Amino acid sequence: MLKKNHNNNRNYSYRIKEYFEKQNGSLCILAKDNNEAKYLFNELKLFIDNDLIQFFPDNELLPYEHFSI
Repeated sequence: MLKKNHNNNRNYSYRIKEYFEKQNGSLCILAKDNNEAKYLFNELKLFIDNDLIQFFPDNELLPYEHFSI
């Protein structure tokens, strides 16, 4: 999704914005990795008020590591 179809990504972000505006609640979007999530987050900031968008990056912990999240 990142660099292959830059214009299509904008269309995707715009469609998310339109869907978000029709909803009365919140919307959660999952991406395949941190890079794609950050790219989508930056695209959405062009269309939606920054106070309404949150980015939750992956903490990159493996399941067998004993660290608190």
